[in-house]
Amino acid sequence: MDTITAPGEPRARGWAPPQPGAGLARMVTGPWNRLAHEAARRFVESRGAWSRVLLVSGGEGNGKTRLLEAIEQGLREAAGKPAAVVRASCDDFVRHFTYASTHGRMAAFRQKYRTTEV
Repeated sequence: MDTITAPGEPRARGWAPPQPGAGLARMVTGPWNRLAHEAARRFVESRGAWSRVLLVSGGEGNGKTRLLEAIEQGLREAAGKPAAVVRASCDDFVRHFTYASTHGRMAAFRQKYRTTEV
């Protein structure tokens, strides 16, 4: 999955693949998250056609991680070919960039992020 992994490379901490059936349809929605849920639903339905980058921001405990897991699950389970998805925190992206630039791996770094759909 990771094209630039090498011994000693930093990795995302605490990540686990989303559980089957944990998609957007099973999320609890209310006035606090209707806008985010609708944007996520449209993003999944269009397979990210209107944007390859989705920035999710908010305070601690607002459900950002759950929303992103549901989006990833929806994209991977969509009919047809599953989407090529990369999920990285800002820290992980910068860590990968720094590692690639200092170890002569920029071609692999570029290839990883340029060949993904979302």
